[in-house]
Amino acid sequence: MRNARFQQLEAILNNRTKRTRAGEFLVQGVRPITLAVEQGWKIRTLIFTADQKLSQWARELLTVDAETIAMSSELMAELSGKDKGATEMLAVVEMPQDDLARIPVTPNFLGLVFDRRAMWARSSDPQTHSVPPV
Repeated sequence: MRNARFQQLEAILNNRTKRTRAGEFLVQGVRPITLAVEQGWKIRTLIFTADQKLSQWARELLTVDAETIAMSSELMAELSGKDKGATEMLAVVEMPQDDLARIPVTPNFLGLVFDRRAMWARSSDPQTHSVPPV
């Protein structure tokens, strides 16, 4: 059954504005979820497949202090975007605050900053680009 919570999860997965507003994102896969936990990311919700036996990894993960949601294989497959072999576990992870202080700076640190907005100002000729002033 697609209830309000399922629709919220779907929105977080597919809508950047809602994801940013909620301050959370979905993570799927053993390695990405394990790394998120190991690196100390705050796991808000763990979603698992209710109608199949969970692996040892998934059972251990459910000991994390987080909300848990049991979901049917069909809904889990829809949420994970897989036709066959639905993902065993999804995690809703809290986005860290957008603060440069969270990035450790060592003496050999090399940082690059990218802005997702267009870096080039287009002229009337689509073959010509100009660099915006810095």
